[in-house]
Amino acid sequence: EVLLDEEESFKQQLQQDQDSFLVQLQSYAENVEQFSSFGPCTDEEMDKRAKFVDELSEKLESAKNTAKLLNRKEELFKLELTEYADLDATIAAFEPFCRLWRTVSLFVANCNVWTFGPFNELDANKIEADIREWYGVLHKLEKKFSRSENDGDNKSKGPSAVCVDFKQRITEFRKHLPIISNLRSPGLRPRHWQQLSVVLNQATIDPNKFLTFDILQQFKVTEHTTEIEEICTVAEKEFALERALDSMCAEWTTIEF
Repeated sequence: EVLLDEEESFKQQLQQDQDSFLVQLQSYAENVEQFSSFGPCTDEEMDKRAKFVDELSEKLESAKNTAKLLNRKEELFKLELTEYADLDATIAAFEPFCRLWRTVSLFVANCNVWTFGPFNELDANKIEADIREWYGVLHKLEKKFSRSENDGDNKSKGPSAVCVDFKQRITEFRKHLPIISNLRSPGLRPRHWQQLSVVLNQATIDPNKFLTFDILQQFKVTEHTTEIEEICTVAEKEFALERALDSMCAEWTTIEF
């Protein structure tokens, strides 16, 4: 009888835990619903939303573990397993919003590094690969949110507008990649930077000292793309010749006369 009482007590506790869990799941579903109304915003607000995404993502992951634990307890008492279909639906609904705000957060964070961080650490090829990936993600998400709009869900216009906004921002930054690539050429020597300084009407620019793309924009590099490209093209050819000569010298040293 004592065992039966304890079992009944455990079952009651399990029911309480499940009731409490279902209330939690409802609150998570309401949190996800909020994202459908989030439209374009400041970068500061975007950062808050991205953190909200991370917090909710952790809660949903924890909820999946809780659901499994509750099911194991039901198995222990030979009870019918509860299907948490609402949790699965909430996770599925959350996924596109999660990808949206994490993607734009990544772009903003990296864009700040590219603009205000050390210019001599920039990798134009890596930047191109990153923004191509993020643009692709946003393009697919825009289509997904737009389909929801066409189905009459007007709230989805917010996320769709965010996609459009950040695709434009990515496109604007992508315009700078050719000049970043040119100025990050390994062939540029001090003599070439001296020539560039003359073109930009600046004192000698030393890329090894603190230099950022923001500073270069203040030097109006975007107004001298043709002259800069010509200097960098010559530098690349000289660099290629230097490497070819170095390779030949290395081969000669192995030859016995």
